[in-house]
Amino acid sequence: MTNQSAAIQHDKVRFRDVLTEGRALLTLTLVVAIGSHAVNMFAVRTVLPTIVEDIGGAKILFWSAALFSLMAILGGMLTINLKSRIGARLSFYLAAALLIIGSAFGGFAPTFEIVILGRGIQGFAKGILVSLSYMVLAETYKGNLMTRMIGILAIVWAVAAAIGPMAAGILEHFFTWRGTFLVNFVVGLAIAIQAYFAVPNAAKVQKSAKPDFRVLLPLITAVTILCFIGQLTHPLAIAGLLIAAAFLIFIGLRAERHSKSRMLPVRLFDPRSPVAVAYMVTIMLSTFVTAHTLYNVAYVQTLWQIDLTLAGYMTALPAAFWSVGSWSVASVSTYRAQRLWIMAGLYAIWLSVALSAAALHFASLPLFLLSLTLLGLGLGWQNIFIEKISVQFVRGRERDRAAAMLPPMDNAASAFGAALAGLVALNLSLINPDAPNGLFSANEVQSYAPLMSALFFVLLTPILVLPHILPKTPPRKIT
Repeated sequence: MTNQSAAIQHDKVRFRDVLTEGRALLTLTLVVAIGSHAVNMFAVRTVLPTIVEDIGGAKILFWSAALFSLMAILGGMLTINLKSRIGARLSFYLAAALLIIGSAFGGFAPTFEIVILGRGIQGFAKGILVSLSYMVLAETYKGNLMTRMIGILAIVWAVAAAIGPMAAGILEHFFTWRGTFLVNFVVGLAIAIQAYFAVPNAAKVQKSAKPDFRVLLPLITAVTILCFIGQLTHPLAIAGLLIAAAFLIFIGLRAERHSKSRMLPVRLFDPRSPVAVAYMVTIMLSTFVTAHTLYNVAYVQTLWQIDLTLAGYMTALPAAFWSVGSWSVASVSTYRAQRLWIMAGLYAIWLSVALSAAALHFASLPLFLLSLTLLGLGLGWQNIFIEKISVQFVRGRERDRAAAMLPPMDNAASAFGAALAGLVALNLSLINPDAPNGLFSANEVQSYAPLMSALFFVLLTPILVLPHILPKTPPRKIT
């Protein structure tokens, strides 16, 4: 009877409830942390072709996304221990300081290699911020209140999709592309101030075991090795790196299962568990969506001769419609319906990749924009429920691990996805540093980009099976 009453109360949760019971400042903190990450992502993505045109780096462009994601993994994996040792507020301070340092490297970079270094430091900072935010979200927002809060963060992504390309265009016009990095000096300061007022300082710092580097180093090294395939064309070299990475992942996961300071949720190793399914969906989507969309801004600029700001807006459509999709299903409160929306979202994403291949082949801008819209809707329909499922079926410390490790896993997949895009682009001869924009010509885009999309369409197909593995009923206790 108690559980039924709780279910009714959770069903009646409203969006304004995230601002009640002392949660208003905390909600604002999460919005600032996630929002700054989102705006920065869209702004840098928009100016990347301009950076390459200015200082070169076409063949290593993917490292800008890959190293950012790679270092975000490290930051995210250390967040549980960092928060336990120094508290949430000091963790926010540290992340803000690192964001400013990384932005200085990127903003004053004379070569693309230094830009990549700056992006790596930024990624470490963002890994801490995002994982910390999700830990706080899982601790504070229960049941359907969690769904509402994830819906709020979806709106943040929509706003970022609008602000990011516009900010990139304005900053590039007045301060060159370097302004998109240097503006983070202000962002980092704002995060620190927000944390001072909104995040409680731990009165008693909890004791926590040190990170187990027998686990951490093999896994991080494996993802790093995978990123290097983006620069290779020889089949034997690629196969060698894949085998080495697989071996290191095996070593890391084996050490994790026997570690005294575990970082990964135990249920992750059970392929039938909802946690494992949620993580697998996240990993597959992050890998192939990142690979599929990495060159979108350059595609639009090259194939349809559209200026930087407008190209940024067009390629931000997935984020905008991600928010539309999330809000359209945020009031869905039954587990059965949520499971169906996960399936609908995955099918929409899968079909959007096929539409993109056709649009690039026929040079059809309306069809390309339709594919981006469908991609965003699909991401929105499934994301809030996949995130909820990843923590809904576990308790206590396991919930902390499941919440904190989802962003690093997402980043690992994004890093590999960026490298995969570089690998396929190089081996299809899409990349041409001698092209006017330093990347590729319109003919090369129309000839080879559709093949990339078709490949990712095929590789993404197995994801359609995963939702059917999820339990047909929710956990007994509503969380």
